[in-house]
Amino acid sequence: MKRLGLAVLALVTVVALTGFAQTDCGCTSTTELDCYETYRSNEIIDFQLVIPVDYFWVHNVSIVPLITAWWVETLDGVVVKYVPFAEPTGHWATFSWDQSMDVGGYAEPGFYRLVAQTTYGEHVSSVVEVVSCCSSFRCCCPTPCCSCVCGPPICQPTCGELYLTVESGGTRSCCGFSLSISATFTGCCP
Repeated sequence: MKRLGLAVLALVTVVALTGFAQTDCGCTSTTELDCYETYRSNEIIDFQLVIPVDYFWVHNVSIVPLITAWWVETLDGVVVKYVPFAEPTGHWATFSWDQSMDVGGYAEPGFYRLVAQTTYGEHVSSVVEVVSCCSSFRCCCPTPCCSCVCGPPICQPTCGELYLTVESGGTRSCCGFSLSISATFTGCCP
């Protein structure tokens, strides 16, 4: 029993050291984009339309634009996920993309544009980069080395224009297995 425990400990140590051995985590980018946000391939991406007060002055409107649809597309314009609404939705709603595609499966690492369409026909977008979170075992388990900050500065909104705020909405499980270790300690009094 003691040998089994040592073997499990050795296996866990090897897996951990392999994760630490990754040096790049996908943080090196060859793109010339001015600004974007980076997410790991197992993250859920939440986004929300923001309507600044100066939008009403710049565009001389008094009605708040609503969202009629949102989609995700490649930088080449190929739509990978499309979500229309039967009734327009308010800007206060938060939308989530779990990186799934309409044709099935999940998006490959690369650059994607999140787009929200408003009742005025405006398309508001934000660019995100999806980087692989996979270790050498081809399993998308988070590794400590992948906590690096990737990409250029976050895009600053233009005065009087609608924009999207984008943030992580958590992670989805994409590991084929999980390991859980628990221990119970009890004491006795004489």
